[in-house]
Amino acid sequence: MNEAVPGAPGPAAALPEEWSVLGELGRGGMGVVYRARHRLTGQLAAVKAVVLERAGDPEYGRRFAQEVAVLTRLEHPRVVRLLQAGIHAGRPWLALELVEGPTLRERMAAGPISAGEAARLGSQIAEALEYTHAAGVVHRDLKPENV
Repeated sequence: MNEAVPGAPGPAAALPEEWSVLGELGRGGMGVVYRARHRLTGQLAAVKAVVLERAGDPEYGRRFAQEVAVLTRLEHPRVVRLLQAGIHAGRPWLALELVEGPTLRERMAAGPISAGEAARLGSQIAEALEYTHAAGVVHRDLKPENV
């Protein structure tokens, strides 16, 4: 996860100046996600900055705009909210609600999950998926690291 991603923005260049980078949360082929604090409001967020190679791709630009449009209309307690979005230094970026705590992958690695806890978690995931599917959204990267 700490391997360099070609074209991935460094923290200083990745985000508009109103966001202060506090650390890196993760990275992948599409970009880097930072833990950041809004300098004026103090709000914490997970801010995703896209790699430069994707930024110039018209198809990616279309998909990014579509993702922003979809996230803008989603509001549910089990779905991460979009806080802001834009383009900085030619790179699209998204500021998303920061959810504190372990991912489902980390929880699974910590040891066995009781039947009750598994039922509760499964119910919460199903609730979020039911809401997003009713809104016409299909999550294409549903995995324990994203829950």
